[in-house]
Amino acid sequence: MKITKIEAYQTTIKLERPFVIAVGAINAIESVIVKVIDDQGNFGLGEAAPHNLILGETSATILAALDVMAPHLISMDPRGLSQISYIMDHLLLHHTAAKSAIDMALHDLIAKAWSEPLWRILGGAERKIETDLTIGLQPLDETLNYIENNLGKGFKVIKLKVGQDPEEDIERIKVVRELVGERVRLRIDVNQGWTRPQALKMLNELTRYNLELVEQPLPAFDIDGLAWLRGAVSTPVMADESVHGPEEALRVVQEGAADYINIKIMKSGGLWKARKIAMIAEAAGVGCMVGSMVETDLAITAAVHFAAAIRNVKFADLDLGFSLRPRAKLIENGGARFESGYVIPPNAPGLGVFELNEELIRGPVRIYK
Repeated sequence: MKITKIEAYQTTIKLERPFVIAVGAINAIESVIVKVIDDQGNFGLGEAAPHNLILGETSATILAALDVMAPHLISMDPRGLSQISYIMDHLLLHHTAAKSAIDMALHDLIAKAWSEPLWRILGGAERKIETDLTIGLQPLDETLNYIENNLGKGFKVIKLKVGQDPEEDIERIKVVRELVGERVRLRIDVNQGWTRPQALKMLNELTRYNLELVEQPLPAFDIDGLAWLRGAVSTPVMADESVHGPEEALRVVQEGAADYINIKIMKSGGLWKARKIAMIAEAAGVGCMVGSMVETDLAITAAVHFAAAIRNVKFADLDLGFSLRPRAKLIENGGARFESGYVIPPNAPGLGVFELNEELIRGPVRIYK
């Protein structure tokens, strides 16, 4: 098997409402789709979903990164995932979303060539994964309406974005807990929005609302602060932006800075490195969540395969791809499915994606061969 061609496509999908977190707002999914083709007629699909405030990437930088990396991969064996990951890292520092698209497409291609679903190739067993319902920063009345309109779909976990205003955060958490009672588990995601004193004060005040966990309460660089906070509060702490790749995961577990780590394929640089993070965490007794950036249902499907394959994945935050309007879904046929609060990977070769929405993806903007 040899890689003979790599193609890149662009797609933009406008969100129904802006998705707002502590570091900014996102109005649309702007992804680069990568197709890797080999000399035996196999092909694989991958997605690069940029986030300039977290990943430091845009669609333009992703295409520029592909211009650097893709030509070096032509004629390589697509099964050499470790070698390809090494080459990409030595061609460019960071650019993890661009690397993720290539890595994801290679995994899809290999699993298709072997006529197995990706979750099985990754060593997993067929299982469904419970996902939370994530709610961005928005007015309280909109938050409550959103919850009431979606709880009937089977969600048993809510993740509230907070971190812009501590007093508003407390009121929002209080009202949501009163609405859902104890029948729904409640998590909060601060997205780096608090200082150390704010985090200590807030989490002590919020104990009455029985939070399952708090995600990334402090700035990404403050690993020492996460370790200090974890020892000072009873609410379990999850690291997200603090962990991009295996190196940060190792530091977080060595310093006892988190009870859980949120693995995102876009942050890690692909499934190959995401597995390394999961292994480091499992060896240290730290559980994992599989989450996503603002991605299409293509990347979400890859994340569902990964979550199904890794036993140390305790939680998932993978509802976004299934909340898109039907015409805004990139996958026309196949992909993971949502069912009563759970996401389920397809039992079909590769990612199990058979057809993309041609209205959302036109001809290639790059061809490497």
